[in-house]
Amino acid sequence: MTVTDKPALIFYGNCQANALSSIFAADATITADFSVHYLASFDDRLPGTSEIAPSVVASTAVLFEQYDPVQFPHRALLPATSVTITFPSVDFNLVWPLAGRNIFNDAPTPERLWGTFPYGDRVIIDSVKSGCSVDEVLQAYASTAVDRLPNLDRFAELEWGRLGARDAKCDVKMADFVESQFRSMNLFWCLNHPTLETLGELCMRVIAEAQTRGGAISSGTLAQTLAALPVQGPLGVLRVPVHPAVAKHFQLTWIPDAEAAVYGLWGEPLTYDEYFRQMAERSVEVRDAGAAEQ
Repeated sequence: MTVTDKPALIFYGNCQANALSSIFAADATITADFSVHYLASFDDRLPGTSEIAPSVVASTAVLFEQYDPVQFPHRALLPATSVTITFPSVDFNLVWPLAGRNIFNDAPTPERLWGTFPYGDRVIIDSVKSGCSVDEVLQAYASTAVDRLPNLDRFAELEWGRLGARDAKCDVKMADFVESQFRSMNLFWCLNHPTLETLGELCMRVIAEAQTRGGAISSGTLAQTLAALPVQGPLGVLRVPVHPAVAKHFQLTWIPDAEAAVYGLWGEPLTYDEYFRQMAERSVEVRDAGAAEQ
């Protein structure tokens, strides 16, 4: 990690914190005044994200710390003049109520660090577990997924409560933005990967909070920096479909046409039906190879 004589901005947290650091590092106004760094709070599959030089910590102007039970581990090295800003992990279960850990995901590779289908669907997973063929898995999804959905209004109440409770522990809040915009804007690619619109709002909010604490970070060119980034943003590697019944219930206006090839891994686009067929095929292959996660 390159050390400069500029004061440091450190982002500590999960992949979202890394995404924020990459946006800040792309902004010429910010990097004219600060060096930007990221330290992972867990899961260090990305090279160079699990260590940070003590000299960087000692030169920190602002630590942007994502709320986590495991706090920034080098707090003792922070200068007395540094400012710590806490912000939430911005995730959203509401539009993916059937999401579950995919124990039948294929093995990670250097190109696909988290496999091809890391986000599972409980109907798919349960059908694969029960020994169904690919066609039987898809038939079960088509015929039973709607019945497996929770009471969506009650689920929404629980979700707003969850997000609000986490916001209460942070300096920066995001639940209000998600609740007010999720019907009209695509805020997430999957349940824990915000789109560029959401990341941009979070960037603006952490800067505003830092400014109120005396952190002289300018947001003057951030809008232009965000506009120049690829549309998928730092976290758009994978897009997960939303069940049509969920989209209809919440009146989501941004859902793509059913035949649009926009799902799955970026660069390997799939339609809604293709996404679930390939998930079923790969899951059955993993099951039959005896390679399911325990």
